[in-house]
Amino acid sequence: MSRKILQKISITLLMVLILQVLSINISLAFGEIDISDNPLLEVQILDQEFTGKIIEPEVIVKYNDENLILGEDYTVEYYNNKDIGIAAAIITGIGNYTGEHTENFEIIKKDINNLKINTTQYYTYTGKAIKSYITLYNNDVKLKYNKDYTIDFSKNINTGKAKAKIKGIGNYTGTKTTYYYIIPKKAKINNIIMNDSKTQATINWEKDKQASGYIIYQATSRDGNYKKIKNISDRNRTQYKAKNLNKKKTYYFKIRSYKLVDNKRKYSQKYSNPKTNEGLIAEITLTSTSNSYNRNINLRQASKAINGLKLKPGESFNWFKVVGPTSAKKGYKVAAIFKNKKHAMGMGGGICQVSTTLYQASLKAKLKIVERHQHSLPVTYTTLGKDATVTYGANNLIVRNNKKFAIKFVTYSKGRSTTCKIYRVNY
Repeated sequence: MSRKILQKISITLLMVLILQVLSINISLAFGEIDISDNPLLEVQILDQEFTGKIIEPEVIVKYNDENLILGEDYTVEYYNNKDIGIAAAIITGIGNYTGEHTENFEIIKKDINNLKINTTQYYTYTGKAIKSYITLYNNDVKLKYNKDYTIDFSKNINTGKAKAKIKGIGNYTGTKTTYYYIIPKKAKINNIIMNDSKTQATINWEKDKQASGYIIYQATSRDGNYKKIKNISDRNRTQYKAKNLNKKKTYYFKIRSYKLVDNKRKYSQKYSNPKTNEGLIAEITLTSTSNSYNRNINLRQASKAINGLKLKPGESFNWFKVVGPTSAKKGYKVAAIFKNKKHAMGMGGGICQVSTTLYQASLKAKLKIVERHQHSLPVTYTTLGKDATVTYGANNLIVRNNKKFAIKFVTYSKGRSTTCKIYRVNY
């Protein structure tokens, strides 16, 4: 291409530019500026994160490096400005400006790490997988599970720290891991047994395999101020002796289990029900493998005959006198018995479970055993040698109260289980 031709093209382009500037200046002189495809117009809109609502971002409009005023020099209308994708702002000139200009901006996925996340922190162990109640908010818009996010739960069966991995989907992106805690269930005190001098209480509770330890509390009234007296860091331990008690006072005890997580104790939400040193000095429960209807009735009848019996110091319990012979008139049934070292059926079958329970409780309370007899064959509710058979007119069970205080027997049977408790009482 010749130099002359290039010079002509350059001159032509220069003239076009001069004419555009002259046209703009003439329009300005007459108060009219067309912003459509105008090279002197500059529009700034930042990309936006998804909010779940209509988005109308701030628009900065400049003409010839001078800021234009919204509502005086231009108006703005938005389109496709809610969901993720390309949105548009239509700028329309008013006043001294005419024409339209379209400026695009992008609505991008919201990172869930920038959201408000609410997590329920503590749950009580159930033995089943526990999913925390988790909610996510984009400002005041609540996200929908499986539409806006998913959650992958793990380590959420046993006590300890459970994990929830949240992943954004749909209009949201990113992942966030949050944690919550599964804590031990409410502890249970089985009994509190006092020594004879009432200066020591032996507290027995149920073992919790899901706990790391237990805290024991003591007070001098049921609703009083409970003071921590011992931390039991061995979860397998189920007994503690509270010593140096004032024998003239009544004491109450509570237990709270805990789980160690990251070397911090996460306590059960509830304490055990309070129990007092109500004078219990011994308790035994025995359960048979037999669940015979007639046999269970016999257990209840014999237990009722003994329940509530009190003995002053030096007095004795005598099975023949308290329970006596069994008969249909007294409500007993025919059930399995031992006879001549063989299995047979007889009236009142099974009542030896009650006599054996009372015998073992008496041993635990260190009462004087005056008379007791062993079965000729093994029984299912205890080991041979720890039993006490009774046969009216032949084999009796006699226990003497060798304490310096009165005692009370509380006996009851539920199903195939029999319980005997011995209390220290005023009598």
